[in-house]
Amino acid sequence: MGGVDGQFSLGGVSSVIELVQDPVRRHAMIDDGVVELEAELAERSGVTAMAMRAGYKALRKLRPNMVESNLDRLLPMWAPALDPYVAAGRASGDLPAHFRANADEIAEALLGATDLRAREAQNKVATKAYAKLRPRAKDQVILGMPRVGRLVDRHVP
Repeated sequence: MGGVDGQFSLGGVSSVIELVQDPVRRHAMIDDGVVELEAELAERSGVTAMAMRAGYKALRKLRPNMVESNLDRLLPMWAPALDPYVAAGRASGDLPAHFRANADEIAEALLGATDLRAREAQNKVATKAYAKLRPRAKDQVILGMPRVGRLVDRHVP
């Protein structure tokens, strides 16, 4: 379901908040988000990228559905942070370009919600891992913002 080539749109929703309330659309966006994440990891180069790919591969072996599960938990928290940028991007006529132009702000908004989730998490191993990765997270989110913009554009027409 979904794809990175932009060949489809599920339509029918005008905000991320609306999307997360529809289980079919929500799960389609999560599935497509995993495809985008894996494509982003595959395209990156350098030592950091190698470490990220190794960590992702290990995570998938240990907890195969953890990425989807966390996206499912985080998407409702990210929705209110994303919706103002979706509205502004639609008003500008180019949502992906708006996301690229405002990558710093959007990354802060997304990570703020993620930080809240991490503070509430019961899994101490996961919270320690997040705390260790968090200082470099903003730069990584900013690098991935073009994909985030295209993903949102496909799923929130």
